[in-house]
Amino acid sequence: TAQAMIEFRRNLVQALDIKGPQLLQVPHFNEDILKHVARGKNACNTLVDFMARDADQRKWLQEMEPQQIADIEAFCSHVSDMEIFTKVVVEDENEIVVGDVATVIIQLHRKNLHEGEAAGPVHAPFFPCAKYEEWWIFLVEGNPCTRILASERIRDTERVIEAKLRFQVRDSGKYRMEVHALCDSYAGLDKKVEITFTAFSQDEVKREIFIHKEDEDLDLQPTLFQQLMGDLGQEEESEEEEEETDAKSKGKSGKKDSAKDNEKELITEEGAKGGDAEGDDSSASSSESDSD
Repeated sequence: TAQAMIEFRRNLVQALDIKGPQLLQVPHFNEDILKHVARGKNACNTLVDFMARDADQRKWLQEMEPQQIADIEAFCSHVSDMEIFTKVVVEDENEIVVGDVATVIIQLHRKNLHEGEAAGPVHAPFFPCAKYEEWWIFLVEGNPCTRILASERIRDTERVIEAKLRFQVRDSGKYRMEVHALCDSYAGLDKKVEITFTAFSQDEVKREIFIHKEDEDLDLQPTLFQQLMGDLGQEEESEEEEEETDAKSKGKSGKKDSAKDNEKELITEEGAKGGDAEGDDSSASSSESDSD
């Protein structure tokens, strides 16, 4: 699954065994120190609990050297303390109706950073190169929530990050979903937020159909298929026009030739008639001379 792959990836970054103790990510921590941390009034086993403790509550660090304690304090202030806010909306609408494409707006806040600051490379002493945090956001539903509807990979290192996941509302009624934010660099920082909303049927909500001017302009634009077919059609039309032009030119030349032939025939016939008339006149004149 996606979660198993991300867990394997961060184990590689932090050089941890599968399901290994999260506190081994803390500088200078080993198995002996883990035994002291897991005992007593202020015992803790997770990375988030350890970073949430004040320096006075970390009495198990008193036996360490000052530089080691300084390294641990720097680590706690460096690791992202992430907070998540979510909201489900449909753009330009007040209600969520069956058939809508809903948007889950997710904001991630790094509480350990101040305005204008950004997260630096991950503390990963065994990783061969500099590594920056990546967060994978999953929108899941089901009972239990196992079906992934949408996901996004975030590499932004800023203090405030926003992501948008979209899905189509298929049925009316109450919805329960979860947003999972998984860190690929540290074990124990994953966050989960539950979101709920109600989707109405189309009969329950009456909406005025409003068409944006940009959408109207898009309808007038040809699609990619139409553009391709239009180019092919133009080529075919140009070929047909060339054929028609050639045919017309041939037809005109043929008409001209036939007209010339007809003129020649008329001239020939007229000449023949003229010759016959001259012959008749000469014969008539000869006959008159004979009678005289």
